[in-house]
Amino acid sequence: MSADTIRFNKLTIPDWSSFQIAIVKTDQPSIHRALLKMEHWHQLPSESVMKYYYDKLHLCVQADSNMSSSMIIHYLIKGLNDSLLPHVIFRHPATANDFLYIAQDEETILLALNYLSYALPNARIRYPNEDMHMDHQVNVVKRPINKSDGFSRFCIDYSCLNFITQKHVYSLPHIDDVIERLNGSQIFSKLDLRGGYFHVPLEYKERAKTAFIASDVLWEFTTLP
Repeated sequence: MSADTIRFNKLTIPDWSSFQIAIVKTDQPSIHRALLKMEHWHQLPSESVMKYYYDKLHLCVQADSNMSSSMIIHYLIKGLNDSLLPHVIFRHPATANDFLYIAQDEETILLALNYLSYALPNARIRYPNEDMHMDHQVNVVKRPINKSDGFSRFCIDYSCLNFITQKHVYSLPHIDDVIERLNGSQIFSKLDLRGGYFHVPLEYKERAKTAFIASDVLWEFTTLP
């Protein structure tokens, strides 16, 4: 509200509360424009999370300087890139700072997966429709897991697949029976499960069960995952 407006209306504004109401009424058009802009503000495909965050946060402050954290997060999530949106919602940010940390973390993961899809083009799998059929729909969750040495490891949650997998019902053989079978043998072979686990191939029909999606591309393991 300008000084001229205040001087013009000074005889009709009896107290501080009325003055506040008059200011709100005068500034209502600008607040309304800020709200409309905030509603339709979306992150551009080439725009970083950091720039989107500060631009959207500035609009929130313009519309309401006392806006609650839940409303700020609501507007921040509303315009987020579709590729980041489900992952950020899954991690439930509680504050605006949480949103920025989580969104930047997911942005880094997405960029890494995009690089992986270009670096390993031969690993890209496209199934015929008949090969896509499975008796059970198994949803897997992929996420880097922090290791004790500070590095991250790509991890896929196969708990749903394990739940529907039929376990072997027979017991492990007794060690004496195993040694007895080696009687008379001169050459012995072994499988190094620690160093050679990824060398064990999977049957073609079983590979679809290990499939997961990264950067809109379907991947599958050709060896034991």
